[in-house]
Amino acid sequence: MVERVVQVLDEGSFYLLPGRILRSRVPKKRQPLRKIRKTLPHTTTGETELLDKSKERQRKDVEDRHPNTPLKWDGHRWTTYQKQKENIEQQLQPIDEISLRTGLIGGFLMKVKQYALQVDKGVMKLKSLSSNLQNVSDEKERNRITSEIGRIDQDVLSYLRKLEMY
Repeated sequence: MVERVVQVLDEGSFYLLPGRILRSRVPKKRQPLRKIRKTLPHTTTGETELLDKSKERQRKDVEDRHPNTPLKWDGHRWTTYQKQKENIEQQLQPIDEISLRTGLIGGFLMKVKQYALQVDKGVMKLKSLSSNLQNVSDEKERNRITSEIGRIDQDVLSYLRKLEMY
């Protein structure tokens, strides 16, 4: 046993501190963190009465300056709901801008979708007319289908141009 201890001391170990002192394998128990309590004024010395009186005095001062607005205690001082309303309105202005921008993007996407559907309908008509053109026997029907294909092709190109613009 002594030989093993000497061997550990000579080789160095995880449990060996720099001063050649063996460290315990059992971890130390840590103390729990202390909760910091908010210091409140003492009720026996009359400090709460002074605090309440000063708080009420502040409320009356603010009430005199803003007689028709409701007040709110924020923990440090009395504030009016008017200031909170102004802060909220300042924060809403970028939201209005974002919603306007989003609405415009949505409008443009609807126009693109509208023209894309027109192009798809025209292409489907061209497919059906080309299959009809293969099965035609007389020259008069062939000329009618060819002219209709040309007209639909012009419409499709027009819709493609509008689609590209948007």
